[in-house]
Amino acid sequence: MRKEAASIRIQKNVRAHGARTFYTNLQASTIVIQTGMRAMAARNEYRYRRRTKAAIIIQVTHSQDELLTELVNHRGSRSM
Repeated sequence: MRKEAASIRIQKNVRAHGARTFYTNLQASTIVIQTGMRAMAARNEYRYRRRTKAAIIIQVTHSQDELLTELVNHRGSRSM
């Protein structure tokens, strides 16, 4: 009976160790995947903000150029 109890206790501890090892590896893998996804999201957000800022600058510059052209044309037509 003591050998049977000892073997059950050994099996229990071996299985518990295996489960802990599996869980630790799973947790580490999850952290790596989450870190990669967060980094990818941050890069995408940065690219989006940079492109948006560039588009706004282009639009403002284009609008200012149009206003200056209209002003010059308007003043030129008045002096004739």
